[in-house]
Amino acid sequence: MTLTKNDLTQIRTIVSEEVESKVEEKLEEKLEEKLEEKLEEKLENKIQKLKSDLFDKIDPVLKEIMDSREERTILAHRQSDHTDRIESLEEIHPKGKHPITI
Repeated sequence: MTLTKNDLTQIRTIVSEEVESKVEEKLEEKLEEKLEEKLEEKLENKIQKLKSDLFDKIDPVLKEIMDSREERTILAHRQSDHTDRIESLEEIHPKGKHPITI
């Protein structure tokens, strides 16, 4: 059995529609992939910028906290030294007076 012109035209139409459909599917897939990549990239950039801004604002606060802790340690040591000194002087000078004047 041989194919007629009408048969060939129908085959071309069917093949053309199938090819077109497959090409559209592939194009849509590629487009979606590219859009996802672009969105992910934009989101990642925004997150990076947000992190950077956050760290820029937190850094001075953290530095102040660290400085405060360091200062507190130094002051605690000084207070301990002063307390020891006062106790020593109170042993030597009971009731806050020299033993000679008692």
